[in-house]
Amino acid sequence: MEAVNNLLKELGRHIGLDQLELDEEGQCTLAFDEDIVVTFVADPDGGLNAVSFVGELPESGAESFVKELLAENFLPSNHGGARFAIEPNSNRVVMVRRWDAQTTDVNQFSTHLEACVNTIDAMQKTMADTQFNAPTGAEKKSDGGDHAPPGGAVFA
Repeated sequence: MEAVNNLLKELGRHIGLDQLELDEEGQCTLAFDEDIVVTFVADPDGGLNAVSFVGELPESGAESFVKELLAENFLPSNHGGARFAIEPNSNRVVMVRRWDAQTTDVNQFSTHLEACVNTIDAMQKTMADTQFNAPTGAEKKSDGGDHAPPGGAVFA
């Protein structure tokens, strides 16, 4: 965990925050602008994980959006190495990223983190602009079931 703390301290100095370090639970949180909060969590293998809330999916009607979200994960290098996920037992979309604290220098870390934050911002805007289609009675399966067919999000 020392390497993780050192990387965070270096980042803190790099961005003008002298006291950036893990708390007693092995976590550290940074806020960017008003809507982006990134929580860093150390793992036992010397890794530093970043997790950030992106947005909330509706209970139904988001199938097309989720498909697009998964396609974004195909080349995570486009997002500073970040990937999108749905938080277990919820409808919360999160961005996740992991760095090996022992092999990552602060310039690399800062560049990747900036790309991640820009990605979170863009995806939050995309989700806010997305019109999710809730299923109607006419969209239900012909056998009378309650499951809507795939489809849903309309990208603006």
